[in-house]
Amino acid sequence: MDGPDDEAWSAYLDLTRRRSEQLLDADDPYEVALQLMGDTANIFSIGEEFVGSMYALWGALTDWGELKPAGGARPRAESEMVRAAREWLALNPP
Repeated sequence: MDGPDDEAWSAYLDLTRRRSEQLLDADDPYEVALQLMGDTANIFSIGEEFVGSMYALWGALTDWGELKPAGGARPRAESEMVRAAREWLALNPP
């Protein structure tokens, strides 16, 4: 496939890489994770295989931080957000 969907997917991968880098140093990883989830929602229309998984990942992590902030869950959730960003960057997507 070579066309608008390819361009959209490439732009999404680049944006996800940049957001992941931002998340590693963010004062509030939750806010950057929300942006990652929103970016992913915006790319659903191209039907790429992994979009749903990425959305589910960032949705679960942000829900964890938002819905269970008591008992130290938010810092644990944010730690997992940082881990997910590191793991994404380690994959070195194109």
